Amino acid sequence: MRGILLVGVIWGAWHRPLVLMGYNYPGHPVLGMVLMTLYTTGLAIVLGYAVLRSGSVLLAAYLHALNNQVKSFIVAIGYRPFDSAFSFGIGIYGIATVAIIALLILRDPVWQGNGRSLA
Repeated sequence: MRGILLVGVIWGAWHRPLVLMGYNYPGHPVLGMVLMTLYTTGLAIVLGYAVLRSGSVLLAAYLHALNNQVKSFIVAIGYRPFDSAFSFGIGIYGIATVAIIALLILRDPVWQGNGRSLA
């Protein structure tokens, strides 16, 4: 669990240059860095769960790509939130959704194991 949380925080830090350039949260550089770290940490729990249950990192890689592709598709069809920090996706509402999913996933006994997959 600590490793997955660390991956989420590092993943959020990896995105900081883009956030500071205004890519993900225009007009919210500091809040954007916090929100991105919360989002990536929640998503790390979801993807870590996929790895633990499947025994393969390939499912997590696929889900990560799917996450990015869905966001790109939604933007491509013209969705532009009024304020990206307070939107679904990577905004506060999307982070709350990921947090609920992560909390539900954390109830699975796989997290109580000794690090081996139950798949």
